[in-house]
Amino acid sequence: MGRLLDRERWELARHAIRVRVAALPLGAWDIRALDEVSPANVGLLVIDGVIARELTFEGVVSTELFGPGDLVRPWALDDSTRLLESATCWNTLASLRVAVIDQAVAARLSSFPELNAVLVDRLNERARRLAMMQAIAHLNRVDARVEAVLWLLAERWGRVTSAGIVVDLTLSHRALGQLIGARRPTVSTALASLARTGRVSRRPDGAWLLDPGSRPTAGLATDGAIRQRRRLFPAPEPELAFADEPPVPMDDVWSAIEALYEKSRVQGEDVEALRGEIAALRQRARLAASHETRRRGAGSRVAH
Repeated sequence: MGRLLDRERWELARHAIRVRVAALPLGAWDIRALDEVSPANVGLLVIDGVIARELTFEGVVSTELFGPGDLVRPWALDDSTRLLESATCWNTLASLRVAVIDQAVAARLSSFPELNAVLVDRLNERARRLAMMQAIAHLNRVDARVEAVLWLLAERWGRVTSAGIVVDLTLSHRALGQLIGARRPTVSTALASLARTGRVSRRPDGAWLLDPGSRPTAGLATDGAIRQRRRLFPAPEPELAFADEPPVPMDDVWSAIEALYEKSRVQGEDVEALRGEIAALRQRARLAASHETRRRGAGSRVAH
């Protein structure tokens, strides 16, 4: 928290800001039991431990993990404007301690904008992780999703050992599926495939072991991003470019208009004359056909 403070201001902040620390046991966490549940309070800063927020929508559960440094705000100013209904529950996965950032603490923080900047940066980092989780959920292969999410979790809960990168989270196959948007059986199949290739394995203590040489390195694909004109709106119509020519006198303009009108009138008269000729030809054809019919009838009577 104090990375933006110099030594002197760090000491001032240590003495000026006092927060209450609450410990939460393992298992389901009923936020309604908290005295600090108030829209006026900023939130809870995770000191250590892991907590999972599980959101259920249309029978599907999506999980987000919070750890040290995360700012959790399990209450909202107003949720009456939400159009999609969902249910949220919180579960403590590892012994949790949180610092309560209430109104009094927020008032003292106003004297140290550097600390507020760090808090905002924590929120920004969470937004980045959520964007990464969304990108991972879009990967076609489930084994690629599982491996990618474990590397993302290793950023926070991983440690380097002689055997590889250890992710100290005892997540079940179902929990991994809720992180990446996949069913448990599919996750189990994907993990078995990753274990056979040595990319991901599970230790006896439940932690996950990653092979450093298999870290996904897809790189930046900025050239594959959708062009701006194809994202949400149709492309704007190109502006007409007029040549830099001298203006035309109005008399010439009106003369050109009258000439076009006269040409269209003459063409209209020609069309009417053509229609008359066609009608006359049709009449002659009908008369010829009638004459031929009468002639054939007379010939037939003479033969009899």
